[in-house]
Amino acid sequence: MIISKAQVSNYKEHPTKVLQFGSGVFLRGYFDWMLESMNQQGIFNGSACMVKLTPRGNLDTYQQQDGVFQHIVRGVRAGQVVNETQTITAIQSWIHPYQEWDEFLSTAQSPAVEVVVSNSTEAGIRYEQMDALNACPDSFPAKLCAWLAARFDAGLPGVWVLPFELIESNGDALKDIVLRHAADWSLDAACIAWIKNEVHFVNTLVDRIVAAPSNEERSQLIADQQLAEDQLLNASEPYHILVLDADPALEKVLPLQRAGLNVVYTDDLDAYRERKVKLLNGAHTSML
Repeated sequence: MIISKAQVSNYKEHPTKVLQFGSGVFLRGYFDWMLESMNQQGIFNGSACMVKLTPRGNLDTYQQQDGVFQHIVRGVRAGQVVNETQTITAIQSWIHPYQEWDEFLSTAQSPAVEVVVSNSTEAGIRYEQMDALNACPDSFPAKLCAWLAARFDAGLPGVWVLPFELIESNGDALKDIVLRHAADWSLDAACIAWIKNEVHFVNTLVDRIVAAPSNEERSQLIADQQLAEDQLLNASEPYHILVLDADPALEKVLPLQRAGLNVVYTDDLDAYRERKVKLLNGAHTSML
C-alpha cells in the first residue's frame, strides 16, 4: 500500500505557515525534516505549501501520497551507528504555478504564512529581464517578487525569506534581484519600500547530505525495513547544520533552536563558510 496520511496514526492537519519553493530531495530531507521535528514537539504546528519551480513534470506523486513520505537517517551519531525511519507529514499542500498561477498568488493573502524558503539550485538566484508579468515566470526571484507584490496588495505584514541556495550572501543577492524586478514592473513606491524594509531576506549556510535511493535500493529498503511503498522515500546523514545571519527574533516564528536542531545565529557567516570549505572541500581535495 502506498504511504498516505491515512496510515499515519498521529497525523494532524496544520495551517500553512511556510511557502516552500522547491520539491527536490534536499528540502524534503533537510527543512521539511526540521518542520516535522518542531511539529512532533508541538512547538510549531504548521505546514508547508510546496511550490514547483519548473514547468516540466507534475506533482502527481505528492497528490497520491497526500504529501506524506518516509525519511531514513543513517550513519554515525555520537559514535553510534543509527538507522532511523521517520514519516514526514509537514508538506500538506502543493501548487504547480505554471498551471495554477492565480492559486499561487492567492497564498500571499494568508496571514498565517510568515516564512518563505527556497532551494532553486545555485543557478536559481539569477536576474532575467522581463518588462511585464502576464503569466508564471521561469525565474524563481520573479515568482517571489510577484508573490510579495500580491501580499503587499493584501495589506499583510512582511515575511522571513530563507534561501538555501549555495551561493555567498544568498539572501542579499535574492533581495537585489527581487527589487530589480519590482523596478522593471513599475511597482508602487510604497510596495518597493515595504519589500526593502519589511521583508527579512536572510543570508544562510546549509549543510547535510541528502540523497534519493535508486529504484533498486528503494525497493530493498522498503522490504528490509517493512515500509509502505513510497516513491518519495529519501535518506540523509545524521549531521545537519543551518547557519543564519539573522535576528534571533526569527525563533518566535520558527523555533528551530528550541526544537534542539543544530541551528546557529551569527553575524559572521563567512567564518562558518570558511570552516565548511576547509573541512569538506579540503578533505575531498586531499583524496585526489
